[in-house]
Order: sequence, then C-alpha cells, then structure tokens
Amino acid sequence: MIFAMFPALEARCVHAEGLCLLAVLFVLSMPVSAQDQLASPPVIQVNPPRFGFFAKMVNCDGIAVRGPAEIQDTSLQIACRKIRSALHNAPAIRQRLAAEGAELQLIAMGQNFNQLPGHQADPPPPALDEVRANNLYGTCSEKNLLAHESSTGAGIDACFFALGQIVMLGGLTQDEQGNVDRQYRAAKEARLWKGSTLVVNAVGYWGELSVWYFGKSGHSPTGMNIAAGPDAMRAYDPGGFEVLDKIYSGREKPPEIHLTNSRQISSAQSSVTSETHGEIVIANDTEISLRFTRISTWPNGLGLTEPTGTNTRLIMPFDRRIFPTGNNDIWVVADLKGRELGRFTPAGPASYLHIGK
Repeated sequence: MIFAMFPALEARCVHAEGLCLLAVLFVLSMPVSAQDQLASPPVIQVNPPRFGFFAKMVNCDGIAVRGPAEIQDTSLQIACRKIRSALHNAPAIRQRLAAEGAELQLIAMGQNFNQLPGHQADPPPPALDEVRANNLYGTCSEKNLLAHESSTGAGIDACFFALGQIVMLGGLTQDEQGNVDRQYRAAKEARLWKGSTLVVNAVGYWGELSVWYFGKSGHSPTGMNIAAGPDAMRAYDPGGFEVLDKIYSGREKPPEIHLTNSRQISSAQSSVTSETHGEIVIANDTEISLRFTRISTWPNGLGLTEPTGTNTRLIMPFDRRIFPTGNNDIWVVADLKGRELGRFTPAGPASYLHIGK
C-alpha cells in the first residue's frame, strides 16, 4: 500500500530492506497532509491544448493547474503543493472550487500575460505583471512561482494571491463574502493598508491578506514594512486575520456545492418571480466576448410581475465567472452585435451555464 502511494520509495528499497523499513516508518509517522504533499500528482499532456494554449495540467484534488507546453512539469506540481498546503484545513473550500471549475493557470518563463487565451488585447500592466485577476481562473507566472519556492523571492507571491482571489470569489458563500466586504471597509476606515497596491476592493483585500496568512509578505502599507507571515499580519490587522482564519482553519465551513446545468428556454418566455436566490457559474469557452444579461422580476401591487431592470455582464473569451441569481431569473446570451444566442434559466440553487465546445 505504501509503495502505491510513493512509487519513488519502492525503487529505492529494492536492495536496502533495513533502510526501507525505516523510510516507511518515517512516512507513516507524518501527518496525512504531509504525506499528501509527497505524492505529487502526475502531469497530464493535453492534446489538442485547451483553448489552444494549455498543453499540460495536473489534477490537484479536483482543481486544475494548467500551463503551456514550455512550462516545467515540476512547476505545475509545485503549484499544486501550494494549493494543498493552503487548503489542507479547508476541504469544504476545495470542494466548492473543484465543483465550480476553478483553475490556477500559469505562464512559462519568458511569456507575458497577454499570451493567455482571451488576453491578447490586454497588455500587462507596467508594475503588476506578476498578478492578473480573472475570477475563477487565477493566474500567475512560473518565474514568480519558482522565485517564492525560496525565502528570497522578491515581491508578492502571486500564486498565493491568485489562489486567495478564487477562494474569495468561488469558495465563499454570498454571506461570507459580505463579511469580508464589511471587514475590508472597516480596515479602510481605520486607514489600514493605505498605499498597498492590490487592496482596491474586498477581493484584493482577501488576496493580499491570504499571502501573509500563508507565510509570505505582500505589499506593505506606505511607510511601513510588515514582516512576513500570519503573526505580523494579525498584529497589524486583527480583524482581517480573524475573517481569514475562520475560513482557512476550517472553523467556518461553507456548504458543499453541486452544479446543475441551466435550462435553455424559448426567446418568448419571460421571467417569473424569484422566490429563492443562489448562484450561477458562467463559462464562456468561445473565442469572442459575450454579453450575459440577467432579467429579474418582482410582484407589483396587482399581483403581477414586472421587470426590475436588466443587469448585463461582459465576459471575455475563455473566461469563467460566478454571479448571484434568482432561481427563476432569465439569462440572455448575446454577441457584441446584439444577436441573441440563447436564453437560460437556473435549474437549482447552484447552476452552470456553458457556452462553447
């Protein structure tokens, strides 16, 4: 059994039975999380490449870690190890991210973020090319990943920041996201993190503090130099630490999520009153940007329903995002010329709307 978990150990034990026994006892004495990290997932070759770019991947406990053909296999495994170390006390978060199709996407050494699918017209910002927010597809570079394998990595650990972002967006419930937003506003009112480049909203706040929580250092406030690690972050922003620790320690467990496919409806069908609310994961796996318009209704004084208005979201090519929705809302999909491609309605409290192959 132990050799099935660690085939490299089997190869070293063929001619050294005594040493082998000691090695087995050492491995079995490790915590389960440490054993998991030793068993690196295999690298899978993807042909044809996903979105014409991602030719390699590892399945990191249900969360895909992807990279182009040029990336080192070990880099994908290192990224998986970071995910496992970050979420080993929060299996509920890992389950939600896996169910929603969240990914960590890497670019290889020498590549730019504008080479990512859907980003060709989006040049990297001048000062923050190591960090790119993309909702349920978090991104970072192999260069940054390997630099932060040692304690000497300069700048923010972009992979932990990206992971923190997708945890906030996909791993937390709407109520938990509201708690984070309130804490972000309280920190802002207390003039904490002033000048920190990435703390521009609640998602950036969560991502930035996640870097500290996982043992690294992010962008310190202007005129300060906060030491790396959770203790220094807790001393500076105790409220922020408490919000993160509830989630990452597993003290607060969001419910599991299981997506059901949205139902396509006729163009003539209208929305009915939304009694309950949930969320919808929208994946645009096409090469063009699409508009997704949410139509909700409410009862008027006559007992009839009327539109509350529309809420249109532009979703870029090869992008995956998550939104709140009423269970009876209608989502109208159209291209940028206004041509309607279909209408869909959620099929449960957690729905999936996929456009593309």
